[in-house]
Amino acid sequence: LHSFPTRRSSDLVACALLEELRLNIRTALENRKCYLMDEKESHLVDWCPPARIQAKFPRAVPDLKDAAQCLALGRTKATVFHSMNALEFPLRAMARYFSITFDDNCSTWGTVIGNIKDRIDHFGRTAHRGKRKTDTLQFYGEAAKDFSYFKNAWRDYVMHGRGEYDEHTALSVFEHVVAFTDHLSKRLSSSGRATCTF
Repeated sequence: LHSFPTRRSSDLVACALLEELRLNIRTALENRKCYLMDEKESHLVDWCPPARIQAKFPRAVPDLKDAAQCLALGRTKATVFHSMNALEFPLRAMARYFSITFDDNCSTWGTVIGNIKDRIDHFGRTAHRGKRKTDTLQFYGEAAKDFSYFKNAWRDYVMHGRGEYDEHTALSVFEHVVAFTDHLSKRLSSSGRATCTF
């Protein structure tokens, strides 16, 4: 007879503690937003660029990570914006390789890319035939073409607050930027001092 009231009072205490815990959790979360992400979105939140990009273009890494996180949160315009920002560092490395000035105050992507194309064309006209010429024209010619493509298709619009992007387009832009930056990191680096000899 004596154990029954004790068991009952402990049940009441447990219920009171659970209710207090529920109210505390509700109060703590009341002014916060919680996102339930699927496996793909969760992967994007924790995504890191390939090791070669991290080594060769470390200043591009924060924007690439931001682009991935924005993609996970459905912020498609921000995904494209950060993806284009990340390309700034490979373009600077390519400009330096061709001894082209990339001044923050007066250089535009269009001017820099045009100057790079001029150098590549000059090399194509003056270099001796051979594997070096073929490899150089192919690698840097394609890179210059791709920079023009990124500039004309997305950068010019997103940097000026224009353009709307659905999830499919934003994902495609992000994946292309990552693949392109990784490809460039085979020969270029933000810290490298190598320049062309033509």
